[in-house]
Amino acid sequence: MKWLIASLFILIGSFLLFLTIDNMGNIGHMIKIFTGIGCFFIAGSIVNGKKKKKIRGGD
Repeated sequence: MKWLIASLFILIGSFLLFLTIDNMGNIGHMIKIFTGIGCFFIAGSIVNGKKKKKIRGGD
């Protein structure tokens, strides 16, 4: 399930990075690029989440 959500964030991020709109200003382009890069970081943090260790024989 984590991989599915992460792949959706990767698709959204790549769409935002390579989307071309002529009528956006410089600030709009920068916000779009930073949002796309942020989606990549979110996907990486979802996949790279640490697993809890199971302790055997203890409470």
